[in-house]
Amino acid sequence: TLATWYFNIAYFAGGGSVAPSVFFQSAFANPLTTSITLDVYLAGLVFSVWVFAAAKRVGIKWPALYILLCFFVALTVAFPIFLAVRERILTRA
Repeated sequence: TLATWYFNIAYFAGGGSVAPSVFFQSAFANPLTTSITLDVYLAGLVFSVWVFAAAKRVGIKWPALYILLCFFVALTVAFPIFLAVRERILTRA
């Protein structure tokens, strides 16, 4: 969280916005940021599909919570929390 939100705070402090026109202009500002943005968003999309499938199969409650964490906090936060919860449930079974 610290690694990602340090830069998020710097972005907002520098006048950044979550308004789609401003945010996506910044996210796709050059080939490098476009690559990173697409990589993270596609990973988040795959994670989202996987979370719902795994949650149904394993019996994890509130799968949407992990999706919200992914897109509003960070994938690097949501993914390990989901894996820990999943592992706990599988261990108990």
